[in-house]
Amino acid sequence: MKFLRTALMFFVISNNIFIFFYGIYSCLNASDYTEKIKHRVLFDSIKVIAYQDYEDNRYKTSSGSGTLSLSGLNAFYSYELTPQKNLYLKAGIKKNGHAITENHIFPDQ
Repeated sequence: MKFLRTALMFFVISNNIFIFFYGIYSCLNASDYTEKIKHRVLFDSIKVIAYQDYEDNRYKTSSGSGTLSLSGLNAFYSYELTPQKNLYLKAGIKKNGHAITENHIFPDQ
């Protein structure tokens, strides 16, 4: 009977340790996932802001640029009209000296 109680206590303790380490792993993994979501939201936001800036200045200038900062991330954009009157949009994020960019071409409307 004592062996059964000892085995049961060992099982409970080892499960608690496993749950503790799994909790730490889940917290670290959630932090990475949150960072990826923050990047994606900032990318989507900067593209919308760039297109809105183009629409606001459509008849004044054929090119423009701007920046946006959000919780340590710096986003930038630039746009210009191509000779075929298509809109060329470049948007990106700068973090830790690295830039991640996306290029888009929107057809003439």
